[in-house]
Amino acid sequence: MQTPQAFSNTDSLTFRRKGWYEQRMFYDFVQPAKNATNSAMFTGTGAVLRRAALDEVGAFATGTATEDIHTSLRLHARGWRSVFVPRPLAYGLEVDNLREYYRTRRRWAAGSLGLLFRSPDSPLRAPGLSIAQRLNYLSSTLAHLHGAQRLTYLLVPALAVATLESPIRASFAAYGLLLAGFAGLSVWLTYRYARGAYHPWYAETFQLATALPQVAGVRGVVRVDRKFRVSTKNAGRSSGLGLKLLFAALAAVGVAGLVRVAQLVLTGQGSGLVLWSGGFLALHTVLLGHLLVWVLGYERRGSRTLLAAVDDGVGPGGGRRSGVPGAIVQDGVTARAV
Repeated sequence: MQTPQAFSNTDSLTFRRKGWYEQRMFYDFVQPAKNATNSAMFTGTGAVLRRAALDEVGAFATGTATEDIHTSLRLHARGWRSVFVPRPLAYGLEVDNLREYYRTRRRWAAGSLGLLFRSPDSPLRAPGLSIAQRLNYLSSTLAHLHGAQRLTYLLVPALAVATLESPIRASFAAYGLLLAGFAGLSVWLTYRYARGAYHPWYAETFQLATALPQVAGVRGVVRVDRKFRVSTKNAGRSSGLGLKLLFAALAAVGVAGLVRVAQLVLTGQGSGLVLWSGGFLALHTVLLGHLLVWVLGYERRGSRTLLAAVDDGVGPGGGRRSGVPGAIVQDGVTARAV
């Protein structure tokens, strides 16, 4: 039995306005839908598993860094049933900063792709799975290739306007219209029926945030990543310059591409290729800019909160300072401020 992963620190990086957070679609719609095909997955926490079931599959799977989906696949392959109950029973801590977000999503990607392409338990060949279960596991593992797809939507248009070479054989104008229509309809239908769990702008922003760790996780295709590293909690909101500079560099590619588009349009070379490439560049550049502004603002707000708590002698939740340097006391529990 699996329940939603829920978090008490709803002011963390992956939460936005009106209760939206990065994994809400998965736990509000994807996991409940898997009940219909006996495909609800074990996701590591907030679950109850029969001891007899674990004994039958040799305990938790340690052949990949994603022991949860790996163990779940083995259980389903042996005929055990699963159910997702959409009620949080426990609350944990979500990652605090972009660096820990990157490390966690990279591990998910490397482990899932290693399971798919390198493990004997791959859903491509593991015996015992129904067709529906196999398709569910293929979808869940292949989803970690989306990062490369998202970066392609930025880098290929930039290359196209730089070289004026079309990446496709068909008419780019017709292709662009079909693609825009399909994307628009998909977004509208998802938004219409997700009952608040899907926010197009936030979802697309986090798709780009996940792109870099997913691309780094492609190494799982070549070498199985067995190392499990628990993400650091209460690590503070600051995440260093490295990742932010990488996202800024991608945004700079988008800006350079848009400058090139403007030059081509002003000189009468505004073809369908140029205009549609400009549209892709504009969308992804704005999304990257929004991501950077959000992360920087999030880090600043955390710094101000911590400084105010130290100056006032209280913790952010109203706890008083203890005799331990840098620590606060909340409801009788002493915790060191990070």
